[in-house]
Amino acid sequence: MKVLKLILFSSCLILFNNCSSEDQNNNNEQDLNDFMTCIPDNLQPKIVAYYPFTNGSLNDYSGNNQNLTNQTNALSTTDRNGNENCSFEFNYLSGTNNYLSSSNITSLNLLTNFSISLWYQPLQERDDSEYELLIGRGLDFQQWSLGLSDCRKAVFDWTSSVWDINIHPIYDCAYFHSNNSWHHLVAVFNSETNSTKLYRNGVLQETSNTIQNPGASHIGNLIIGYEYTGKIDDIIILNKSVNQTEVDSLFSMNTCCN
Repeated sequence: MKVLKLILFSSCLILFNNCSSEDQNNNNEQDLNDFMTCIPDNLQPKIVAYYPFTNGSLNDYSGNNQNLTNQTNALSTTDRNGNENCSFEFNYLSGTNNYLSSSNITSLNLLTNFSISLWYQPLQERDDSEYELLIGRGLDFQQWSLGLSDCRKAVFDWTSSVWDINIHPIYDCAYFHSNNSWHHLVAVFNSETNSTKLYRNGVLQETSNTIQNPGASHIGNLIIGYEYTGKIDDIIILNKSVNQTEVDSLFSMNTCCN
């Protein structure tokens, strides 16, 4: 009788664990679907990394488990719509280099055509010549990087450099010393045409078809906010080179914070 009870208990325990695992998987899948709703439908299948920073989360909601680690206390803060704990703030001027990173980025190693979409808000006065990394692979210029330099103008560097050439006023460094607006950036690389492009707030800033470093490869950890002072939100990396219509849809989409 004791043996029969033990068998029945074990069977129930197995069934419970299986049901719990299935429920957990369904919940995880539902969570991913919920976070995808703000992204244009046609771009959702192309996402290889996605960080909405909801409730201070550093999880990658693309399903590729490229979760971030908070290095030296970058702070969860309000996003561009005023939602609490929906973006991250970095303050290099505080004396501590706050940044986020991930070494588990296998899906990013296979990129040929790719695009990066993010929102950023520069804060405080910075030295005009300093480079601030918004997002990149590794901490040197042999990898792709998207950051701010030369009066805090945006620059995308991968095989060639493309700049935000229309920021207003173009050569007035004091503009970004006093202007704390949110801006949207999309950086694009197309391997078929060897072209790099940079868009700000839906407008194409510069295109380059020059290959400066043909031997470069995707290596190094994913780094976000290194030596940067400001906020970053809604980072999306896609395995395609988006066009103008898709850039417009990324720029006009709602904040992804749930």
